[in-house]
Amino acid sequence: MIPSPELEKLAWPIDRLGEAVAALGYARGWADAAHGVQVAPHLGSGDPEAALEFELSRTAAHLRLEIEAVETDYAGIRAFLARCAPAVLRLPENLFLPVLERRGKTLHVLCADLKRRRLSLETVREALCRALDDELAADIDTLISAARVQGIRQARARAALLEELLADRRIRVGWLVRPACTTSLSRQASDYRVRGLLSTLFAAHTLAFLLWLGAWWLLGQGVFSGHLDIGWLQAWALLLLTLLPLRLLASGATGWFAIRAGALLKRRLLAGALRLDPDEIRHLGIGRLLGRILEAEVLEQMAVAGGSLGLTGLVELVMAFGILSLTQDSRPLLVLATWTLAGVGFAVYYLRHQRNWTETRLALTDILVEGMVGHRTRAVQESRERWNAREDHALTSYYQVSLARDRAALNLRAILPRGGLLVGIASLVPAFVAGGGSAVPLALSLGGVLAAYLAFRHLGEGLEQILGAWVAFEQIRPFWRAAAHSEVLGHPEVSGNKTDSDPERPIIEAHNLIYRHAGQSNPVLCGASLHIGADDRVLLEGSSGSGKSTLASLLSGQRLPEAGLCLIGGLDRASLGERAWRRHIALVPQFHENHIFMGSLAFNLLLGRNWPPSQKDIDEADALCRALGLGPLLERMPGGIFQLVGETGWQLSHGERERIYIARALLQGAKVVILDESVSSLDPQTLRDTMALLWKRAPALILVVHA
Repeated sequence: MIPSPELEKLAWPIDRLGEAVAALGYARGWADAAHGVQVAPHLGSGDPEAALEFELSRTAAHLRLEIEAVETDYAGIRAFLARCAPAVLRLPENLFLPVLERRGKTLHVLCADLKRRRLSLETVREALCRALDDELAADIDTLISAARVQGIRQARARAALLEELLADRRIRVGWLVRPACTTSLSRQASDYRVRGLLSTLFAAHTLAFLLWLGAWWLLGQGVFSGHLDIGWLQAWALLLLTLLPLRLLASGATGWFAIRAGALLKRRLLAGALRLDPDEIRHLGIGRLLGRILEAEVLEQMAVAGGSLGLTGLVELVMAFGILSLTQDSRPLLVLATWTLAGVGFAVYYLRHQRNWTETRLALTDILVEGMVGHRTRAVQESRERWNAREDHALTSYYQVSLARDRAALNLRAILPRGGLLVGIASLVPAFVAGGGSAVPLALSLGGVLAAYLAFRHLGEGLEQILGAWVAFEQIRPFWRAAAHSEVLGHPEVSGNKTDSDPERPIIEAHNLIYRHAGQSNPVLCGASLHIGADDRVLLEGSSGSGKSTLASLLSGQRLPEAGLCLIGGLDRASLGERAWRRHIALVPQFHENHIFMGSLAFNLLLGRNWPPSQKDIDEADALCRALGLGPLLERMPGGIFQLVGETGWQLSHGERERIYIARALLQGAKVVILDESVSSLDPQTLRDTMALLWKRAPALILVVHA
């Protein structure tokens, strides 16, 4: 039961859940106005929670949003509510509450009548925890009565007992909502509030520089007027002291901007890495890929630091030109404007050397990494005297390129500011030699030259880092662009479960598939056709290069055919969408293309399920692992199925990894399981047991083997 009839009226029913997500995205400025978007989960299916999760995620994708299911423990529900917005909370009785933001101890929610209202955190917490509270309510009330707790202490005692007894119980509270990586960068920046921090940073630097100029203007006025007294000095000191909070504000804004901009960058690059076509990077070695990954860290550090310095220098340069424009002598203004153009030339010169240095460094990284990976091959095929010849030549080239790049950086760091100061002072010499008149214009010009020197110094350092960040971005641009690749969503009215409507229809229908690899004239597949129905068991055998793995990737949706037609349940990819396609076909690729990710064994097993998992998911994964002969492994692991595995965790043998890959595919609940040479490391008895399990558990099976 909902604890408050008022809250029940404000919440959204399940048949309007899609509209609630659309309204939340529109209210936050992330999605266009959309009404009547329906989430129609097949609650009568075997796993209604999975159906709801799938339909909701697909609806969010149509709105160019992303959702993430979250859960928390009973003790941490208040902390979660304080930082959850924007989110869609799931209340009892299949009611949902979109949360826009939190202010103080209240949540701003979007109600079913599309109006915004405020609800206290405690009211929402009680609604989320009511089901758990009711489990122990009778026993706790009996205990409190027996203890003769009276008055206001009853509520406190009840809350304390519930907190103690239910502290570790998990609650599925709903979904976090954020803009998808395919949306515009401005919408993603609004989610991280980057623009506000950038505006604060610019305003703080501008005000600080104006106060600095004002302080020295006051001091100069007092000196040149001939009556400098204690009042002038106090005003001067007060203005300088006022700079401190502005500098602190600018420093804080810079730090928060670095954190949020870095998070935005990493999220987009991760999304791009996951969406990148494998054929685009197949020609790159592991060393080159490692170098590009390291460039992402360079980009984050240099862009933030260089952007802050560049912004400061730009503000100071504008102010310096403003000061010089107030004087009657235009020579300093023209000279410094010309020197600014020379600074542009220094920047272009440095950019060329930075690109050359980066390419040489990445090539060196590639050589070193590939050399370490292939050390045994080198030891056999090359004489010891030539083992390091390639590395020595690369290091020599890198040293020479580094010297040229450092000389180019010297132009920005030293010659630009100091040369600007010298030419600026030189432009004042004629006015100083001529003498006569007031000293105020000359002092004002000198102040403008000194301000320009500070600006050139900050601009030089900032440009060096900004240009370095730009070159780093050029290296990781494929990942950045891949993040914007639109997902094939399919038609909203087509459900992934509608392929079950005709049980007589084949699950997979492929007609005249043609595919050729990039850069090759001859197709690796030409006219491939097949039908796969329920309970079919297909052996796909062939020699190396015959197109077995290519056909498997086409059927699973990893690649798109150049020509031909591939259907699942009578629907093509454009109608069904990528998400629904992947629900029907689970591919276990070859060993070198499959991975154990750093995390728990449960995480690796349940990648195709909703996360966080339910106890039912954990139990099913544990039972399947034992059925695959991994019971002794689970017994050896101190953490069992929650043991950390991967490169820095529990080490797994090839055979154990292959069985985990098979378990991962079976746990997806797909209608077709494709094994691409995925049992090559199993001993004969384990292979027989594994195949017997696959024969029993897989609705349809395609086994790819090498002839």
